[in-house]
Amino acid sequence: MEKLVGLLAPARMYDDPNPRRDEYYFGNNYSNRIYDLGATPLGILPSDGYVSEKVLERFDSFLLLGGHKFWPYHFQVMQHALDTGKPLLGICLGMQTICMYFKIRDLMAEMGVTGDMCEFYHSTLRNLPEHSLGRVEGHLKEHIRGHEDDTKHTVLLTPGSHIQRLVGADTLRAGTFHSFCVRNPSPSIAVTGRAEDGTIEVVEYGEKILGVQFHPEIDRKLMGIFDILVK
Repeated sequence: MEKLVGLLAPARMYDDPNPRRDEYYFGNNYSNRIYDLGATPLGILPSDGYVSEKVLERFDSFLLLGGHKFWPYHFQVMQHALDTGKPLLGICLGMQTICMYFKIRDLMAEMGVTGDMCEFYHSTLRNLPEHSLGRVEGHLKEHIRGHEDDTKHTVLLTPGSHIQRLVGADTLRAGTFHSFCVRNPSPSIAVTGRAEDGTIEVVEYGEKILGVQFHPEIDRKLMGIFDILVK
């Protein structure tokens, strides 16, 4: 039976007075890569930023897509993947979600705080510069169809890391479309890839959780990264 991969879409909501402009959206390249695996992609549609646990139970693995804002469902899916041992791949904002989840978990435990992780991020964590995301220059490239190579930069991988085994190389070239980066990640996760300027590009938590800041979905040469979703 084909694996069912849940694609967690980014959202644009409550930014406009017209409620018809509240939306979740999916990029075509993401579903293309899942079909390339021989698996079935299926979008996960939350309600007002939250998703039902019964919905998550239906999936074999999860792909967290790029975007511009954290929502409660990002952290719900992270918790579900950890609780169940299901594989999870985070791309761009998806990698930042992985890092923020562990950073928030650490700080909430340290401060003795309980409650909604997303609320804690927006009320507290994002106001602490030493813990929040930072801006990075030179990584936001324009993606034009047929000119994907113009967006790529080199990523240096840690020998023996999971991603190094997935791609079978110590370096890779990947598309980059982000203006924020992770800094001071939780010691719970391993940083296993960096750009030549030192920007964190890959994080891992065991063999089931992988995050990449770059965009492997634009290039079939990096299909090995998606194998984590079906193994």
